[in-house]
Amino acid sequence: MLEARSRIFRALKDLQMHELLVSDIKRIVDQNLSESLDQDTINKILTLAKKLPPLTQSVRENIIHLRDEYKLFSRIAALSTKSKAVVSNVFIYKKRDALKWCIQEYEDVRRLLTVFDIKELPFISLSYY
Repeated sequence: MLEARSRIFRALKDLQMHELLVSDIKRIVDQNLSESLDQDTINKILTLAKKLPPLTQSVRENIIHLRDEYKLFSRIAALSTKSKAVVSNVFIYKKRDALKWCIQEYEDVRRLLTVFDIKELPFISLSYY
């Protein structure tokens, strides 16, 4: 149980870091949207963006491990706001499915950065083991 608790803590900490990185990248891009990006801004975005794939992968692995090994979310059920269906066996973070949200935010940033010819970010899928 101690390992499960430490994994939950790590997943939550990584989710918060992921949220901060994504918001920082989007803020920098929004500030410089009117003019072309200079090399200093591109380097700043690139250093933030390179921290994102390992963090996203860590969140993904921790949530999947907690769900599959410890069955921690099997009794969690929530009502979906869009389809009013009962969603179960998910890790909820800020009223969202944390795994889907994390991957979706990562993909949004990856697509945003390809506009600025930054293609170093790898593809991370939502597929479960």
